[in-house]
Amino acid sequence: MLSFSRIVFSGPFWAMFITLLSSGSLAVSTIPQLWNTHFGSGGFKLVRIMSKNSSFTRYQLEYPSDGLKIQGFVNVPSKGTAHPVVVMLHGYVTPSRYRTLDYTTRYADDLARSGFIVFHPNFRGQGGSQGKADADPFRSDYVRDTLNLIGQIRKQKGKGILKGFNGNVGLWGHSMGGGVALKTLVADPLIKAAVLYAPMSGDEAKNLKRIQMWSGGTRGKELSRYSAKTIAQHSALNYLGQVSTAIRVHHGTADTEVPFSWTKELCEKAKGQGLNIRCTSYASAGHIFTGKTDQAFRAEVKIFLKQHL
Repeated sequence: MLSFSRIVFSGPFWAMFITLLSSGSLAVSTIPQLWNTHFGSGGFKLVRIMSKNSSFTRYQLEYPSDGLKIQGFVNVPSKGTAHPVVVMLHGYVTPSRYRTLDYTTRYADDLARSGFIVFHPNFRGQGGSQGKADADPFRSDYVRDTLNLIGQIRKQKGKGILKGFNGNVGLWGHSMGGGVALKTLVADPLIKAAVLYAPMSGDEAKNLKRIQMWSGGTRGKELSRYSAKTIAQHSALNYLGQVSTAIRVHHGTADTEVPFSWTKELCEKAKGQGLNIRCTSYASAGHIFTGKTDQAFRAEVKIFLKQHL
């Protein structure tokens, strides 16, 4: 079980370590290493009000992670007294084109209108966050950004915008963010519920092969640089026995970006190990849902999160 406490570094060695970590050189963690790492030092802060309506207020968010300043936004409901938290993790957008209020904003707003406090971080190197995007082929640096935020949320329970926080944290992740969410819930057994929307594979070898294809060979070359053992230690599918989170997976059968077969594999393995998981397929739906499919997806997500958070 993870513990969330403050780590104090001092001396020239640690100064050099923090410099390397901030550049993305050392922030590559296997899943067992994530279990043995303390997350949540420091605390998030609200930079400014971005917008306000009758349902929620959106604040610009900033928080520390591995010596970096990570930005994003948080939606805080205007009504009610007991609110669970959902941490929403975005999918891959070309880092130079990614913006804080990107395509996942509508999902965050929908949940906020339903009474959830929604934290939406921008992964490092994207949307004003410090650091280098795509520095870690296994995206464990994004997992670290997520775990640090969750630790800070728990630590600040009952204060400020978390005065009405009921203590329950859930995850919502799309595509790349779905893969990050899967690895995060493997690392943190206290996460109550997770929504995986067209998620990347829990097998990192498959992810790297797919990334090679997407990028025309400019990315994903790490597949030949790491041993099968190392890749296995980064792959969430090999650690499903550690999971106690309630999981719902949603995937379109016509997804041309992330293969639907990856979700089938995850669901079969998770069910085989007795996990609380339900998987919903959407006939002829693509990577990002639209129309009635999107409406059905959103409705199911809210029912599930209200039940478990």
